[in-house]
Amino acid sequence: LPGRFVVVTPFNDIVAVSRKIHSSDERKRLQKIIEAIKPKNLGVIVRTAAEGKNTAELHEDLRDLEATWSAIQQNLRAAVPPAKILREQGKTTSILRDLLNEDFNRIVVNDKAIYADTKSYIQRIAPHKADIVSYFNNDAPIFDNYGITKQVKAAFGKTVNLPSGAYLIIEHTEALHVIDVNSGYKSVSNNQEQNAMETNLEAAAEISRQLRLRD
Repeated sequence: LPGRFVVVTPFNDIVAVSRKIHSSDERKRLQKIIEAIKPKNLGVIVRTAAEGKNTAELHEDLRDLEATWSAIQQNLRAAVPPAKILREQGKTTSILRDLLNEDFNRIVVNDKAIYADTKSYIQRIAPHKADIVSYFNNDAPIFDNYGITKQVKAAFGKTVNLPSGAYLIIEHTEALHVIDVNSGYKSVSNNQEQNAMETNLEAAAEISRQLRLRD
């Protein structure tokens, strides 16, 4: 049963901590906390998102999952097959559960039902962040309004334009990807070396973003 910070695995007592948490001291700290607060016959896997979280936050997440597990057992007693015992969370809450962190400062939604679900879920798991959710009430397509359509097209296109007028050419050959940096109309100064450095600095940031966008 997945939560925000931990995953509960019934019928065992194992406590495991994500290896993506690189600090051995942090892994030990999290393991000690979970071992102290978890009930018997309930295994716990500590997720990467738990890094830096305090005991109260971890305990609250664990209590929610314990309640879900208790509800499953209760539902089983009265169930007449075929019967649904547990339903996975909706796509919206699943995404928020896995991705929401302190870096989020705005969530914009253009569907009233999803907006209500999002607001309700964040109020429950992170009340201090409930105000970052807003409803997009505009006739323009939301992706066009925030420039996302343009970014998606750029993620599949061969040419990526940079704000200064410089641009990248990204090509895939049989053996490798080639990224060509072109200064285009960019002209920071009459100093050719300075122009090249400014172009390369701008290109480096965009290339790292393109690598993530294109996986």
